[in-house]
Amino acid sequence: MNKFMKVGIVGVLSLGILAGCGEVEKVETTSGSSGETKTEAPTEQKAKPTDNLKVGETVKIDDFEITLNSAEKFEPTEFDFVEKEGNQFIVVDLNVKNVSKEQADPSSLMLSLKTEDGSTSMNAYSSKEESQWADNIINKLPAGSGFKAQTSFEVKPEMISKPFEVIIQNAITGGQAIYKHDGIK
Repeated sequence: MNKFMKVGIVGVLSLGILAGCGEVEKVETTSGSSGETKTEAPTEQKAKPTDNLKVGETVKIDDFEITLNSAEKFEPTEFDFVEKEGNQFIVVDLNVKNVSKEQADPSSLMLSLKTEDGSTSMNAYSSKEESQWADNIINKLPAGSGFKAQTSFEVKPEMISKPFEVIIQNAITGGQAIYKHDGIK
């Protein structure tokens, strides 16, 4: 076996080991009579990717708890760039919290939206966003802190009212969560 083949095999095995390090779990919250929110302890077994979340549910991806708060339609204004004339935006609102005991870097969290026709959009910018996703993920988050942000996805107008998925993935560990939405009416 030549030297390049050995290096390639070691590289592939290393990536496989790193990909298995991602941690994803659905977080259940309940309100007690005192109004406090409690988080149940994670199960002993390694959590599988969560792929059937609904708006309002919270998921833990590695060091972060993420909640998709809402998704709404937004028609572009003269200040918005659209790749294709007539397209519209779906703007999603998210909360992200660092639940680790140390500072954590959210820059590896990637967002995409998949429509019923199989098209995938990466997050873009629209003038509807009050606090941009891209501005928030460039800084490391101290333990226990978080942020609320919006991001936009450009879609064909006929796809707005049809089911779509918001996919959140840690590009380094492979941890992933999929929020399913019935479409915006």
